[in-house]
Amino acid sequence: MNKIKYGKLPPESLRNIIFKRLGSPNDNILLGPAIGEDAAVVKIKDNIIGLTTDPITGAYKDLGRLVVHINANDIATRGMKPVFLLVTLLLPQNFDLEKLKYIAEQMDTEAKKIGVAIVGGHTEFTPDIKNPIAVGFMVGEIVYNGYVTSGGAKVGDKLIMTKMAAIEGTAILAEDGEEFLRNRGLSEIEIQKAKEFKNWISVVKDGLTAMETGVVHAMHDPTEGGILGGICEIAEASKLGIRVYEKNIKISEITRKIANIFEINPYYLISSGTMLIAVEKGKESLVVERLKQNSIDASVIGEFIDSPDLILVRGDGSEESIEWPRQDELWEALEKCKGE
Repeated sequence: MNKIKYGKLPPESLRNIIFKRLGSPNDNILLGPAIGEDAAVVKIKDNIIGLTTDPITGAYKDLGRLVVHINANDIATRGMKPVFLLVTLLLPQNFDLEKLKYIAEQMDTEAKKIGVAIVGGHTEFTPDIKNPIAVGFMVGEIVYNGYVTSGGAKVGDKLIMTKMAAIEGTAILAEDGEEFLRNRGLSEIEIQKAKEFKNWISVVKDGLTAMETGVVHAMHDPTEGGILGGICEIAEASKLGIRVYEKNIKISEITRKIANIFEINPYYLISSGTMLIAVEKGKESLVVERLKQNSIDASVIGEFIDSPDLILVRGDGSEESIEWPRQDELWEALEKCKGE
């Protein structure tokens, strides 16, 4: 098997290695592991709950913030409200306890913002790691009528994205790559503006607002692999193709500047903060308007098609295939920061 340096396990390895080894079957599993699915859904007696886990490994300064929101976002893709969080913190040996306090304070503040209770976890000093790692486990509950998956899109459904692409990647690179960017001409005002993208990472409000309309068929949170990686995943989960219009994918000018400095593709840069929403054809305006009424920007960027093709329509009208990401562009950028 080819060695993988950073990031997610590729789909073929998930299928061949992980999905074939899932322990005992259980009839109470309503949605288990699958490509493109963000959270499991299980039944316990008469209750249906969402379950997800996600690590934070590619960021340091906003570790506490991200472990809350990245896990909450996965629950939001089910149209559920996140309610309980457990966190495992793995710390380098001799890690400063004041820094640990800062992480804990971030977790506390961000969890309170979205009504999540931190109910447990584990903290330890771990040999052979250089930076702290946080692994979250989130539980969610249904607040509207039922839940959705990433794989529920239908032929003809319109694809909506909220906010902008590469929100999380922009914030991480502004924080952890600050000196690199400053040394290559990014202004202090631009760096500060990019850091403030961290305030837009939650998509809990995005998901719950969209669910209110009753016309959502699927939702997905594009994280590692960026907006185009997320589009590949929601199409794969739904077993459909997709046509996406590049001109409709919103991306900040500051994100483009940062991507140019690092020489990376922003469409494949980690994109937490954006929700991908598949909605019934003809109802897309209803969802976009409801989101905007709740101060969430949204745009229709494509439609699902009855073929396996993943098509990106460029600004000049030409078409090309959307490629699955080999790894998130964040890792290449962070490598370039070393030594600054």
